[in-house]
Amino acid sequence: EASADAPGLPTPEGMHRDGVDYVLVLLVKRSNIASGTTIIGSLGGSLSSSFTLIEPFDAALVDDARVPLSILTMGDPHDPETPTFVLFRVPPHTVLPRHAHDCQRFEVIMQGSMQAVGPGEGNRQLGVGDVMIAAANEMYGPHVAGPDGFTVAEYFSRLAGAYEVTLDTKRGPWRRNLLTEGGRAMAAPKPSAPDEVGLP
Repeated sequence: EASADAPGLPTPEGMHRDGVDYVLVLLVKRSNIASGTTIIGSLGGSLSSSFTLIEPFDAALVDDARVPLSILTMGDPHDPETPTFVLFRVPPHTVLPRHAHDCQRFEVIMQGSMQAVGPGEGNRQLGVGDVMIAAANEMYGPHVAGPDGFTVAEYFSRLAGAYEVTLDTKRGPWRRNLLTEGGRAMAAPKPSAPDEVGLP
């Protein structure tokens, strides 16, 4: 419910997946509403694609299986300091480059497997139930998804830390923003060689 000093949030859990094949969003009527924008998140593309239904019976059909990111804030989703959980899927054989977040974080593998091949990580295989922890600004990775990919539940001590990442490149730390740059944020600076982000 909206008030004079706070926006109305139609989903208290914030950005999420519905866990079904398709989602139909249908507008029946708009009255006394400002905004009402739906945001579609994706690690493989833009995190800020969105649409707003304006006229009665405007509709959108979303392929839920292609939306691999869910965000659950533990407070005000507009406050960058709000503690946050993120659930996301990583496709098979995908390499997540060596990077850090500006917050405390821990993650638990919920499905699939991955290989932790970064410095100090021991080239170890991780599977369901395994946990990884990193302090604020502590570099970790690269991590290589197994043959079935993996799904991870990750806790960030602050929402902004979930989408602001620092890549470890040969040119030094390179700060990126997943909200404004989407999946491109996890790529090395151009021109680049694969090992500039610590790939195996």
